[in-house]
Amino acid sequence: MIDAFDLRTFIFAILIAQAGTTLTLFVMFSYAKNEAAIPYWILHKSLLLIGIVSLYFRPLFDQELSIFITNLCIMSSYAFMVMGACKFMHRKTRPIYWLAPVFVMMIPVSYYTFIDLSALHRVFLSGILYVTYSVITGYFYFVPSEKFNPNRAQKWVSIALFVNAITWGHNILVIPLDFGHLNYFDDAMSLIKIDWISTFFVDVMATMGYVVMVYERMMKLNERVTTKLQDLVEEQRLFMLMLSHEFKNPLATIKRSTEFVEDALKPVPDDIQLRFNNIKNRVGLLFGLIDSFLKHETERHTYHKNAFAQVTLTQLQDEVMGYMSTEDRTRIQSTCVDGAITLKCNVDLVTSAISTIVDNALKFSPKEKMVHVTCAQYADTVEIQVRDDGIGIEPEEMPKITQRFYRAKNALGYSGNGLGLSMAKWVMELHDGKLQIDSQPGQGSTVSLVFPIK
Repeated sequence: MIDAFDLRTFIFAILIAQAGTTLTLFVMFSYAKNEAAIPYWILHKSLLLIGIVSLYFRPLFDQELSIFITNLCIMSSYAFMVMGACKFMHRKTRPIYWLAPVFVMMIPVSYYTFIDLSALHRVFLSGILYVTYSVITGYFYFVPSEKFNPNRAQKWVSIALFVNAITWGHNILVIPLDFGHLNYFDDAMSLIKIDWISTFFVDVMATMGYVVMVYERMMKLNERVTTKLQDLVEEQRLFMLMLSHEFKNPLATIKRSTEFVEDALKPVPDDIQLRFNNIKNRVGLLFGLIDSFLKHETERHTYHKNAFAQVTLTQLQDEVMGYMSTEDRTRIQSTCVDGAITLKCNVDLVTSAISTIVDNALKFSPKEKMVHVTCAQYADTVEIQVRDDGIGIEPEEMPKITQRFYRAKNALGYSGNGLGLSMAKWVMELHDGKLQIDSQPGQGSTVSLVFPIK
């Protein structure tokens, strides 16, 4: 026989194992709060933990009451074990179906407890319930439901529960149905056999199975959500492309009709001419927006056709200046520390991104102010910086400024469509670089394109 101290030591080991599995489920719940089964698993493990704590501190309190609390907690935990399986597999069952047998079984358990009969009889009664619930839970995880098919982790948990049910069944069969008065610790060996299998095989292994089950479900859910979002984005893109093309025809009709009426009414009165000009300007803005959007989408989906090439900063500067008008060139002050520095990039996209940023700097700055463009190489990066003394950007708008179609409040009075910085950010991401923006309202902005040296 094993003495009381050795049994308490063993129960303490079980207590630590249960605390670890319970903590694991709490941590898992913090990452997967949408999984409805986890609270039931936590209740199952927590009740087991409380029952084992009550058993461990039995010598310090009323012993029979301690045994009763242990039985109640452990037997109730079985019910929540079944409910967790039902929730995880989305089976339509009511919790009362699994809780009712627990409280019915507690009637004889409490009776035997308070008249101080053998601990083996308590094990026998709770064992019957546990074997039944283990088989039911294992069945629920193993057999497909209407919504889910079991994966390897669920079958793993099922097999662990089935094996444990067999072990409990064996212990129940060998328990002598002797209603004599036996000492609690005289029955320690039978309890140890059952607790060893239950704790270190089912509880630990099943908890690992729970973690894998939830992880796999989250990964599949994330994959479905990602696929759906990608499909929605692609549908939106195709719709916008179709809409942009379709808009061009009625806009062209409006423009031609306006010009036809204008020619027919010559000489046109000044007030009517003002309205004609307003119509043509608005049509021109819409054409510009559509062309910018189409250009943006074309570049995003055809960049891979243009190979990356080595280009010097001087060549890149010349490409950018080629996009500018003669008037704009007079406002640009370009400084390149070493024009011979080379950069491996998609020349067309990088030129477009720099030109867009320079154009923004010119547009949002007073005409008498210069725009400064500097190029430099550092330890592991090449940086192209565009600085202006324009209207700047409010701090609360900085996180949104690179979103597609977003325009700052103080920029609404200027022409534009909110695609430039979004496109520049995408170009930098394509080159594994960064688009850095530093701005103060009323003091101007500094936009830096930082390329890694490869």
